[in-house]
Amino acid sequence: MKARSVNQTAAAAAVALLAMAASGPAQAAGNTKSADLEWAMGRPVADNAVASMRSTYSRPTLLVVQSACQWEKAMESLSGSLAYGADQMPDVDWAHQAVVVVALGQVPYGYNLKVNEVRLGQGKLMLDLHVDYQSYQNSLDDVSPAAVVVVDASAPKVRALYDLDLPGLPHQADAPKCGLSSADQTASNGDTDPRPSVTGTWGALKSLYR
Repeated sequence: MKARSVNQTAAAAAVALLAMAASGPAQAAGNTKSADLEWAMGRPVADNAVASMRSTYSRPTLLVVQSACQWEKAMESLSGSLAYGADQMPDVDWAHQAVVVVALGQVPYGYNLKVNEVRLGQGKLMLDLHVDYQSYQNSLDDVSPAAVVVVDASAPKVRALYDLDLPGLPHQADAPKCGLSSADQTASNGDTDPRPSVTGTWGALKSLYR
């Protein structure tokens, strides 16, 4: 009886996701950043975001990297979920810049991702993210929206604030550990899991109900 209940719950969740994808979810009234003390106290920092509708990131992903070594470690840990192989390392000044990657993973056609603003506060980069839905043609191929953001600041943690919070999106992540120095290891929080956050895909759920 218990196993049946779990299966029914999982099926109900999958159906709910499909209904959202088919009908187009209503845009949230805005994320809670206006009432978020951490966001309000952060200072805006310059950033350069490059977005893609069909990225290599096939699962929801959030990561922050502060060195070439950390980039390689991040790509290695994500290797099982990169549809087109590892992303090329951005050309950045690691002494003064960091890179943040945020990806929705595989979602129905019509979804898009935009970085509105980046702030820095208390050793953490915070991203204000707009998730948009522009099409109801769920029969078209899935997409994998992502943004690679070069930030003129550096921090070992990242936090994402979405105005449309799709199932499974990661909200916080720590920089991967590289073992370059004791300072790097301290900055990356030795007690936390260094792997970027990933989870299941909408595409996998959709395939069960097509």
